Amino acid sequence: MGGCRQEEPKTAPPTLSIEPAEALVFEATGGTRVIAVTTNQDTWRVLSDQTWCVAQAADDASFTVTAGINESPDDMPRAKVTVTAGTGNNARTVVLEVYQRGAEEVVPEEPPFGITLSNITATGVDMRVVPLDAAGSYYFDVIAKATLDEHHGGDIGRMMERMMAEAEQMYGSMEEALANLASRGEQEHSFTRLSPASEHVAFAVGLGADGAVNTEVVSEPFRTEELSDAVTFEVEFTNRYYDGADFTVTPSDDEFPYYCTIRPAFQYDELSDQELLEKVVAEDGFMIDFYATTGVYEYENENVWLTDTGYLVLVFGWADGAATTNIHRFPFRTLEPNIPPSECRFDVEVTGLTSRSATVAITPSDETSVYMWDLIADADYQQFKGNMKQYVTDYVAADIESLDYNRERGVGGNIFSKMLEPGTTYYVWAACIDEFGKPAADVVVSAPFETLPNQVSDAGVSAVIGKYFNGDDLYALDSEKYASGRGMAYVEVTFSANDEAVVWYGTMVKEDPSDPTGAISDAEIAETLVASGTWCPTGKLYWCEWDAEYTVLGVAIGSDDNSGPVLRLSKTFTKEGASPVSEFVEPASAAAQYIYNAPFVRYDASVKVYRERAQR
Repeated sequence: MGGCRQEEPKTAPPTLSIEPAEALVFEATGGTRVIAVTTNQDTWRVLSDQTWCVAQAADDASFTVTAGINESPDDMPRAKVTVTAGTGNNARTVVLEVYQRGAEEVVPEEPPFGITLSNITATGVDMRVVPLDAAGSYYFDVIAKATLDEHHGGDIGRMMERMMAEAEQMYGSMEEALANLASRGEQEHSFTRLSPASEHVAFAVGLGADGAVNTEVVSEPFRTEELSDAVTFEVEFTNRYYDGADFTVTPSDDEFPYYCTIRPAFQYDELSDQELLEKVVAEDGFMIDFYATTGVYEYENENVWLTDTGYLVLVFGWADGAATTNIHRFPFRTLEPNIPPSECRFDVEVTGLTSRSATVAITPSDETSVYMWDLIADADYQQFKGNMKQYVTDYVAADIESLDYNRERGVGGNIFSKMLEPGTTYYVWAACIDEFGKPAADVVVSAPFETLPNQVSDAGVSAVIGKYFNGDDLYALDSEKYASGRGMAYVEVTFSANDEAVVWYGTMVKEDPSDPTGAISDAEIAETLVASGTWCPTGKLYWCEWDAEYTVLGVAIGSDDNSGPVLRLSKTFTKEGASPVSEFVEPASAAAQYIYNAPFVRYDASVKVYRERAQR
């Protein structure tokens, strides 16, 4: 009896293809390519035989081939990426070849300048500059790295931008600035007066006709050498006085040039040797070249030093405009005064009183005592009379750098001309001051004196508020010069005084609605103007806020020392009232620009230096 059996199902042959199928070629920069996979098999896999070539499945129907960066100039070895679909008899394989080129050798561009440094010493260096463009304009220099970092953020380009802007103002035009500062062709220069044992930067930059840097900055750092101590110095003090000393300087080499000077120990002795040397060189400048000497130097007291004060004799080698050795310190101290500071008395005489002037003569009871003195107005004295030592301490501290010059000895005096306030009570204070700027005894305060009352003078000052412009328009003309003017009005004010005026003072202030200048007395306005206004102004320029009220204030003082009527001229500046920028005439000097947005400041008790103001 016949039977039947089921037929085995026929299996389709395996298929596999990839797209693209041709060989892949990567550049040295590497990258990733996506390869599509087409197959009738349920599974497939991909494998690379080189580690630099990474192949991995991206999804069910594609894989990626990735090559990293090849930094070698040689091609990477050929990689074979094998794709296999299915298993056993149903497996199918496709091979994809992958290549990666080597990196091209980059030939650096020749820099615009070649810089060669030679003969580097403690204070100098020789610099040779060879420009690539022999006809091009450029600037070269040497700068201390500390200066470059502190003032220019280490950026030579930024430094040049500022320098050329200042040079344009100084020389009147960029053309003149370039004519004085720029170089062409090969240059050699010997730089001197550099700081010893310090990092410096020699540099060169190209400059366009507009003064802008138009090449890359080429720089060469270097360090100056340490100063030598091959030559030593001895100082012998033979006599000391209350106002100085006699001494002899003997170098170990009679032919060796050196410089000798004297400084107060206070503040100077706190400096390091390098700081002290730099400070003395900066202060004495080219005078050092004139006074440098050789051999034994004998100093005879010049009677100019102060009593009971520590001083330093400073000696250092000097040649060719620069220090050649470290600085050497030799301390000495002047003798004490004839009497203790607590016993010193001061005789004060005030003459020549007018409404704004006075002549003061002051005589100490000991001609060897060192002291300071000045005026103090009654309004200030009432505030500080309980602690005049602190008042004087603050007074001295305001100019502590000049302490050795501000202290005096013997008969003193001063003419306070046209600077005091009418009908005002003043005192003279005096105090012995030690070498550190502190009162060495109680402060002596004289009997009061009063200036004559003010009689209104015929002296007068007037002002005209001229055209004003929109600061945004000016900023569009010059974004650097008028950077402060965005969103503001640029106002021209012209002051003038009549023939009766000897001096006059003026300013412009923003009105404070809660305390308008109209509510402040003429006397207080005049007092504040004399103390802090602009002295004898003519043309002035101000930045002012839009839609805010401003007032021009002024007062003139006549030959009789009396002040005239106070000028008040108020105006509110609006954008609608601004003149077109086409009418703007740039001021002759950028220094004439002045920014003032503060309200009027009423009088306040404070430490005041009258003598400095009297001498301006």
